[in-house]
Amino acid sequence: SISQILCLSNIQTDGCKMLIWDETLGFLTGALLSKASESSVIVNVHADRQMQTSAMIYFNLNEDTRSRLI
Repeated sequence: SISQILCLSNIQTDGCKMLIWDETLGFLTGALLSKASESSVIVNVHADRQMQTSAMIYFNLNEDTRSRLI
C-alpha cells in the first residue's frame, strides 16, 4: 500500500508542497522525502508537541533532504 500512496500522491513533480499527517512514526514521511524532488517541501502536521519521526533514521537521508521537512 505504500507504493500506491507514493504513486497516487504525485510527489515527483517539481516544486510541490505536501501536507502530511503521519501516524507511522515517520515511515510515510521518510518515503515521501526520499522520492520528492529537490525543490519540494513537506509539512508534517502532528497533534503532539514533537514530531514523531523515529523511523526516518532508517532511510539514511542527508541533511539537505531532511531540511525540506517542516
